[in-house]
Amino acid sequence: MNAMEAVIITDTRGRIIFFNPYTLRILEATDKQLLMNSFKSVANLVNDQTGEPLEDLVQEVVAQTLVVMHEFNTELITRSGKHRKVSVIARPVKDDRNELMGVFI
Repeated sequence: MNAMEAVIITDTRGRIIFFNPYTLRILEATDKQLLMNSFKSVANLVNDQTGEPLEDLVQEVVAQTLVVMHEFNTELITRSGKHRKVSVIARPVKDDRNELMGVFI
């Protein structure tokens, strides 16, 4: 919960269902702006060399049921327009029956 990195968990549709306090700081957002809102509507991830947006992480994990990593040349653009270099890892969250129930980012 108190990790010095943003932790977000979404459902399989991309709606944020959990986040830690550091997420609020790095995204410059409030609880209401995050909870049950689409991850892609609150976090804009781009390739910092080309400026091109990255694919929707949640949908990529849901489609492949694999870990998706963007460790290099990745930038987060906050709602206020701040640019931050980031490393992003998205992985599937499964229930006790091995059914996909969300995405850990």
